[in-house]
Amino acid sequence: MRRRPHVSKITVTKGVRPGDSLEASLTLTSYAKTPVNAITLSLEGYEQYIHAHNRPPVRKRTLVHLVAILMGEGDLAKGTVTYRARFLLPRNALPSFNGYRLSVEYKLDLHVDIPWWPDLRRSYVVDVEAREVPRPEPRPFAQTTERAGSALFAEVSLDDLVFAPGDVVSGAFALGNLRGREVQSLELSVITVEHLTSQMKIPGMCYAVKFDPAAIEEGKSQRFQFALQRSIPPSYDSLSYAFQLKAKVRRGDALTHRIPITIAPFNRPAAGSATHRQPELGAERWRKIWAKAGAPLGLSIAARDVRLTGRIGLAEATVFVDTLAEGTPLTADLRFDPWGADFRIAKRSLLSPQRMFPFLAADPHGEAFASRYKAEAREEAQLRAIVDGALVQALLAFDEVRVGDDEARAVMKNTGYDQRFIVPFLDRVAELARALTDAAARVPPPACMAPLRPAWIAFAEELSGELFPGSMSIRNGQLEGARFAIETLFEGDPDPVGTRVAHELDPPLNMDVGEAPLEDLLASAPPGTRAVFDEVAKGAREARVLPHAIEVTLEAPLADPATERGRMHAMLALSRRLRGEKGAGPYR
Repeated sequence: MRRRPHVSKITVTKGVRPGDSLEASLTLTSYAKTPVNAITLSLEGYEQYIHAHNRPPVRKRTLVHLVAILMGEGDLAKGTVTYRARFLLPRNALPSFNGYRLSVEYKLDLHVDIPWWPDLRRSYVVDVEAREVPRPEPRPFAQTTERAGSALFAEVSLDDLVFAPGDVVSGAFALGNLRGREVQSLELSVITVEHLTSQMKIPGMCYAVKFDPAAIEEGKSQRFQFALQRSIPPSYDSLSYAFQLKAKVRRGDALTHRIPITIAPFNRPAAGSATHRQPELGAERWRKIWAKAGAPLGLSIAARDVRLTGRIGLAEATVFVDTLAEGTPLTADLRFDPWGADFRIAKRSLLSPQRMFPFLAADPHGEAFASRYKAEAREEAQLRAIVDGALVQALLAFDEVRVGDDEARAVMKNTGYDQRFIVPFLDRVAELARALTDAAARVPPPACMAPLRPAWIAFAEELSGELFPGSMSIRNGQLEGARFAIETLFEGDPDPVGTRVAHELDPPLNMDVGEAPLEDLLASAPPGTRAVFDEVAKGAREARVLPHAIEVTLEAPLADPATERGRMHAMLALSRRLRGEKGAGPYR
């Protein structure tokens, strides 16, 4: 019975790479003289996409097709014969690999064309390895995800963007906008993306490592490293790679961020991460940005937090990101000496009627201000003096503002820690601080006390103190080296209801107010202390001795604060006696 020839041996060059010659040796055994039309050996390389396993390829693209004719038409003699063929692989040929749906394969196809008889066909898989390429210098890379309201964001750095199979992927990350939420999981990985068409991309294999979520804190930079598999195929136009960070927080959406990377068979090992400067991330980076941005305004960065503090004009400023507020906005708190006008600016609620300010009628921003805010003061004249065009414009530069008699808070939403956010925010804060400083100088005294202003100015100068006309008060006054304050009291109405005179004690008295009644305190003091206290309390509604001050409340406002000079000397003598100072003689 007639038999087909048999392939008794085939050898193929191993370790072949693009640009190399692939040599094949083929031994055929023929059991009888066999006519043939031709004997060919072809090398075929192709890329194919398989939609499902055990199904024909959905798409197949030929990469290499080379044919060697081992024998033309004739008779194959009985016995054994060896054929050799050489194929030159194109230098741009792809290496072999098997992906999730995509693969690149090479094979040798033997075809013995026998007329009037079943042909002999055999296929042999050929493994084409990737050709080594020069490794570029390390290129550290850092990136921040986009911030959106209260959503979690991440800063990620990689020590390089190119890797060889088996290399270590290293870098760092930091999370922001945690807002006290627990991190449930965090996964770092390198994923493959198989490009089937220009529009169709599917994720493939994933090389992942879990990160302990308990170690994650707001803005804290965390280092990581993990090794790639040595069998990972190199990148090419249909196969790309990305480093992926995936985080999930409680009561929040998951965050997924990808950075494209390249895998290639490089000709030398990677340089260690210590040989190049690593990008700064998280709070470490934010602090440097903020320190540089705040320096021109005289603001300094806090020792540990991302927070600026300092003085702008007459205001003590604190600038920070409110991580617990909706949208984690940039926030500035300004504190200043009380104006004494019961002044308030707050966001207008939907139910509160819009009040137009006639004195802002000519201001181009007056209507916008009235639609967003309500402003109040104890007297209309004080409100009119404080709220001018410059203050209105400074307030409208923020998303939200709240102003009180001695403080202000300004907020910008949808911002972040970066320079493009903090620098313009600080410029607006500085403008607001200047507008508030100017407004403080314009605050007039209460209408009923305006004629008394010269007397108050004179006594403030005598005490080397500061006069705050809004409430007609003197603060930081000095008498015989001791501090005093005189404050006119109001209870919401324009008319004052009394006066408080206070001797501020520094250092405080060594006493426990809760356990030392005034009578016991006076009884334990040197003889004559009770008489001094009675002089302090003479004509007053109330007199108190506190650890930090001796205070007297009078029934009426003062036309001339200098009339309290004698009482102030008595308060000074009382404090000396209570301290047990020697030589604490009579007051003047």
